[in-house]
Amino acid sequence: MNTPVLKRIRSIKPNSLVLDVGCAESLLSHELIAKGFRAVGLDIRDYPFKSEKMMFIKRNIMDTKLPDNTFDAIIVFLL
Repeated sequence: MNTPVLKRIRSIKPNSLVLDVGCAESLLSHELIAKGFRAVGLDIRDYPFKSEKMMFIKRNIMDTKLPDNTFDAIIVFLL
């Protein structure tokens, strides 16, 4: 996957923790993991896959309270 999103995150160091809001099937999250990032997916729909490398949160972002400074980057990628 060669997306503008991946090009924009070049400034984020590998092993950084990235929140993928609206991850759907998490194609971007898995690409990030392959590039050395840690990823957490967040979506209001059920996550259809099992992944040992990615945590998934089923929740609406508007109803989600995450501790400050948990993530190094937050991305929202709409196709």
